[in-house]
Amino acid sequence: MGPPTQNMLTFAEQPHSKGAGLRVQNLGGGDLDTATPMGSMVFTVMAALAQMELEIKQERTTDSVAIRRAAGKDLGGGGATPSPTPRCATPSG
Repeated sequence: MGPPTQNMLTFAEQPHSKGAGLRVQNLGGGDLDTATPMGSMVFTVMAALAQMELEIKQERTTDSVAIRRAAGKDLGGGGATPSPTPRCATPSG
């Protein structure tokens, strides 16, 4: 498990250690309650899927940058175009 997945599981464990649980209402037509074994398992699977999505996105970004760099294309990320510097009025004399 990656750090984000472990962070989510730690987050869910905090209320559980105090006798409470997390409850997500109306999650695809049903509720998710981490105080139950099934809810805890579903939460863990969802955290793992989110971790997988993050890693896939990072992999695609890394691959895209390598391909664009090899082709000599712009990598983007230049940021916003700076606005023109305002000129100070000089007193006439």
